[in-house]
Amino acid sequence: LLKEHIEGGAILAMLIVLVGILCIVAGDWASENFSGNLLALASGVCYALVVIFFRVLRDEHPAWLVALCLLVSSAMIAPWVLRLGISLTGLQLFLIATLGVVQMGTPYVIFSHAVKTVNSQEAALLVLTEPILNPIWVWLFWGETVSLATLIGCALIVLGLLVRFLFFRPKQILRPENT
Repeated sequence: LLKEHIEGGAILAMLIVLVGILCIVAGDWASENFSGNLLALASGVCYALVVIFFRVLRDEHPAWLVALCLLVSSAMIAPWVLRLGISLTGLQLFLIATLGVVQMGTPYVIFSHAVKTVNSQEAALLVLTEPILNPIWVWLFWGETVSLATLIGCALIVLGLLVRFLFFRPKQILRPENT
């Protein structure tokens, strides 16, 4: 689809990261968190598709792509929200819209600019800092204990990123095509 060459260092890094993700998921295999972990994996697969499609559509304006993505997402979830009978005040709608722009829209616009200059493997690896940071935020703000499997998985993800970006640096940096 993208016709991008996958370098050996990227493959090795992706394998290490995959083992890290499996450690995180397998660590909660028998717990009440397992269904949440499966949903997180599904979310990761969907996000990988975002990376791929942003790369494929890199010649399109990032703000347009992000607006379209968020509008389609809103349209898809609207029937479910309406069925639940959720009633929001004007202030709540404003806060949700602000959250959509600040927390979702702005990072996506920045990310869609970035995928013009790095290949999809690099972009996918770099966004893996999120599963590393999430347990830290949960521990800091809610005091939830992080499991040993999660710590091992996070360490493997960091190792995969270090392997890729310290020992197997990308041979070329892509240049934006429409700058």
